[in-house]
Amino acid sequence: MLAEQLLIQSGNTSPVLWAHVLDKKRWITYELAMWEENLAACRLCVQRLQNCVLWEYIASDNVIRAALRAAWHRLGSLPLNEENASQDALEQGLELLKKTLSLRSASEDESVLDHFYDTHLRLLLALSAFQTKYAAAFTLQCQKIRGMKWRSFIYSETLIDKLEESEAYGFWSFFEGGLTTASTPRSPCISVSCMPACKSRKACSMILRGLPGLPAVSSRSCGNFTSPPCEVRSTEGAGVAASFIGFVLASAGL
Repeated sequence: MLAEQLLIQSGNTSPVLWAHVLDKKRWITYELAMWEENLAACRLCVQRLQNCVLWEYIASDNVIRAALRAAWHRLGSLPLNEENASQDALEQGLELLKKTLSLRSASEDESVLDHFYDTHLRLLLALSAFQTKYAAAFTLQCQKIRGMKWRSFIYSETLIDKLEESEAYGFWSFFEGGLTTASTPRSPCISVSCMPACKSRKACSMILRGLPGLPAVSSRSCGNFTSPPCEVRSTEGAGVAASFIGFVLASAGL
């Protein structure tokens, strides 16, 4: 690359300029399927930039962060290209992804990390075959991802299937057993307080009564126009977030 040669010939050591050049080289070589050159660019990027002192609110330092994130991510994803990657190789990849996901300044948006979560989850899933602690970590990370707009940055079909399954399971298990305490193994009885803002009290009761594990549902009008549209409480007295009822009604088209 001409830009890289000019930096070398001039003896320029500016980490920001090197970050620009090496990150562009990484991208170009990847697009051209020049794999050896691509990995060499990533390794040189890490070698030159990983020890830089980075400041939170200096915009040019974010160029260095972005280059390091991309390089660490590329190197960390390598074990996933192997058919039978060892646990050690996968763990080394996971460490690089941890570095990637931890490198964000206060002046950067959280979304700069989004496109690295797919590889992070895939590494955790692969490691789950070796140790159960990774399966637990995978589950926790999936819970975090489900709270985000994950469909825009999760690409792997396996992960998409698992996240969709987790969403469905988590939603129904909330109603089926989430309100029953360990000391009360019976199915919970839910009372629903609906404001006139809801389409109808009857709709709330009808939907909840139709769910498995809910043998009894009572509804009443709260009459408080300043409260959220719906409030749900179990017979054990545990409050449940109003958004879940809103989600039920929205799902039913009510």
